[in-house]
Amino acid sequence: MTVLLIDGMFNPLKINLEKIYGQVDFRACYEGTQNQATFELRETGKFEIHWTGVFFYDEFFMGEYKKNGDTIFLDFETEIPRDLSDTLIIDGDYIYSLKSDSLISTYFYLGHCKGLN
Repeated sequence: MTVLLIDGMFNPLKINLEKIYGQVDFRACYEGTQNQATFELRETGKFEIHWTGVFFYDEFFMGEYKKNGDTIFLDFETEIPRDLSDTLIIDGDYIYSLKSDSLISTYFYLGHCKGLN
């Protein structure tokens, strides 16, 4: 257990998780005042959203996706996080959720998190 703990913290065994889970083809970030989330699409057709926040909030949302142009179709294995839907639209540098024929801002922007909060 000690080896796993040390490797989890510092990765001296140089385990490449990208080879195991697949390369990240697309990423986006949400930065709120007391929480943030990362959204990644992997080449394997899987996606993951990692949402963290105050009071030790830490949750993963996962599933499979299909991307067609500026539209991303998500098939969640878990519950759907707030402000998201199973259909997302990329417009410029931002991601919008499609709900009842309306585009609703998800406040996710494309790329790595910038540390804005």
